[in-house]
Amino acid sequence: MKTKIYPRLLLVAFLCLTTGTAFADGIDPENKSRSSSDSNNVSSSQYEDLLPWELKFHARDLLRQGYVEEAAKVYTIYFQKKKTAKVAWEAAMLFMELRYYTEAGKWFSEVIALDANKYPLAYLYEGQMLKAQEKYAEAQASFTQLRSKSSSISYKNRKVLNTELSSLKAILKAQVDSTTIVSATQNTADFTGNSGMPAEVAGKTKGLEIGTWCYSSDKSRIYFSSISYNWKFQETSTLWIADNKDGQWQTPVKLSEPINKKNFASLMPTTAIDKKTGKEVLYFVSNRASGKGGYDIWYVEYDAAKNRFSKPRNAGKINTAGNEVSPWLDNTAVLYFSSDGHPGYGNLDIFKVKGEKNHWRTPENLGSPINSGADDLYFIGSSDGQAGIFESNRDPETLEPGCCNSTFAFTKIYQTGLAQADKQSESTLNAEEALLAGETFRLSNVYYEFNKADLTESARQVIDSTLFAVLIKYPDIVVEVSSHTDNIGNDAYNEALSQERATNVANYLISKGIDPSRLLASGYGETMPIAENTTASLEDNPEGRALNRRTEFRVIGNQALTAYTTY
Repeated sequence: MKTKIYPRLLLVAFLCLTTGTAFADGIDPENKSRSSSDSNNVSSSQYEDLLPWELKFHARDLLRQGYVEEAAKVYTIYFQKKKTAKVAWEAAMLFMELRYYTEAGKWFSEVIALDANKYPLAYLYEGQMLKAQEKYAEAQASFTQLRSKSSSISYKNRKVLNTELSSLKAILKAQVDSTTIVSATQNTADFTGNSGMPAEVAGKTKGLEIGTWCYSSDKSRIYFSSISYNWKFQETSTLWIADNKDGQWQTPVKLSEPINKKNFASLMPTTAIDKKTGKEVLYFVSNRASGKGGYDIWYVEYDAAKNRFSKPRNAGKINTAGNEVSPWLDNTAVLYFSSDGHPGYGNLDIFKVKGEKNHWRTPENLGSPINSGADDLYFIGSSDGQAGIFESNRDPETLEPGCCNSTFAFTKIYQTGLAQADKQSESTLNAEEALLAGETFRLSNVYYEFNKADLTESARQVIDSTLFAVLIKYPDIVVEVSSHTDNIGNDAYNEALSQERATNVANYLISKGIDPSRLLASGYGETMPIAENTTASLEDNPEGRALNRRTEFRVIGNQALTAYTTY
């Protein structure tokens, strides 16, 4: 379900954490429709005498009231009286919304049988439903069918299709890691150090349905979301703040526009500290129209001296045309989030990424068995990174996907396949096992003159004997070439300069015959220094700045992962 997160399904409790502290309740793709106990149960005998148009009217009336499951059942009865691709499509879309993957897949197959030319996206959704059931070979067949009809779908959906095909090839080659997962009723205080929102604050939220919450970095404020929907059942949740003054929690107030935006949702807060300015950064999730897809991750900066927030900015390339939700930062400032837009195992998968604000490395899928064909989200890790919890709509006993979420605990993250290690390495290229495991390698003699991006002859020789040699020896790997600058100049200029440097390395490799689809050129500007740009006395440190003007590379996948390329 790459196209949208359906807001009627977003109402189950969970705990999130920022800077080692506790939060609660949030967005969750579950129970989006009103319960059948709240309305008349649907049975075929009840509608035997109704005409097709009456069934259609009744189904739409149920949808207006929020009874999605009942409406889906009425559409199945409607189809018996009017067997058209349009009716089958409506039923399929509702079952997909309900996360009834098997049933939805059957209905998309029915659409294809009746009129595949009019509804080519039925192949895409059929494949996604099969993928959600982890029937990857069958899903690949559906996606391949659509590829032959790709001219009939939008550019956005062609990108989704390419991502699906890429991720499937990677999944079929990926190994299963040794993470152990058990279903659990987990005391989240074991991971957060706190069991819930302070009672003094919770007692001042009467009339609000509390979603996720978090402390500010210094614990002097609490941010939380209040869950709400409009009459169309579109989510309009808002972010609130409660201040602690002289040891007393004040009455929460709603954050002003444009952090909260009318007719759109703002929720799921988490905080971090900007490494450069020391200011607090508040990340949150929003479906506002200016984003890249459905739900995106956004951020604002808080200026404590002025008690003022900056305007919201999109978090950049971690967001996709799909949905990015449930952000959480560990104590090393690694961001974990869930996405259905990046290459993955099924619907929402959990990813991790290094960076901050709108400067990020390539997100890394945590792999199986943490991720599955189902929705996997709300990741929280322990302080040592060896255990944690997350939510998934897998059955606790069978691990088959279902309608409802359960909490799962995991131990020992050992990553293989789609989940690559991402630790800095000083190893040489003789350490091929480390290279193929995804460690980052510095091209030790590819440095740059101040304010320049050109490759020198000596730099080309280093590339020839290292990165080029690796790409020739392993013809299936995909490599990220990343370039970095020192801290002289503004952020935008440094990002552009580093991107030009990385692109120059990639272009040089392409000129030597390397397929562009195997290269991702990324410029990170000054956001990831490996040395101090200034001395302890705050004087200029030319040696440190020279080290920061560098190029690195790491393996991010195999040749199937063309969605990563910038060419």
